Amino acid sequence: CGYDRVLVEPSGVYDVDEFFDVLRDEPLDRWYQIGNVITVVNAKLESELSDMSEYLLASEAAHAGAVVLSRAEEATKEEIKATVTHLNRALEKVRCDRRLDQEIIRKGSLALTDEDFAKLQQCGYVQENYQKMDFTEENSFDTVYVMERQMPVEKILAGMKKIFADPACGGVLRVKGFLQDGKNWLELNATQHEISLKPIGAGQDVLIIIGEKLNEEKIR
Repeated sequence: CGYDRVLVEPSGVYDVDEFFDVLRDEPLDRWYQIGNVITVVNAKLESELSDMSEYLLASEAAHAGAVVLSRAEEATKEEIKATVTHLNRALEKVRCDRRLDQEIIRKGSLALTDEDFAKLQQCGYVQENYQKMDFTEENSFDTVYVMERQMPVEKILAGMKKIFADPACGGVLRVKGFLQDGKNWLELNATQHEISLKPIGAGQDVLIIIGEKLNEEKIR
């Protein structure tokens, strides 16, 4: 089609091996070559994750040419150091020989320099081996879509906090989507630790709940 580059942003709970498998299948392997693989990791990464989350963390970083710590401007030096240690510990868990250091960009987005962007443009990727973890229904991530629930924003936020706090709902990691406050749309991004609501020009009446072993009936 004449494109110079195709940018692919998979979900944060995506099995990255599937991405590489697809690109190596015929006829795609004749049409494209993999350029740069960049992994974004929260600079304030939680210290305790499930086995599945630890595996995804490692698998999504193992092939990366560069790792960018998001929200680094909000994190302390100790939190950033702990995140880097955690990342390498996750790689060790899956028996990957690679350890990350110089590949990691540890600064906020507004502090990135031309040199940093040049590094990202030329970072390439690494072919690494690690122990594969099978995704089954018992250990995979779940998604629950709640659509067309026209309730006041305050009521939705209160219910969302209950969902995060109630183990009967499952291991809820994130809630995202859109809310309507009168005639205005708001974009929602929430974890157990923080809630972000930002005005947006247009949205869709949907909330997406992401987590492990979710109980959809309880959530609804």
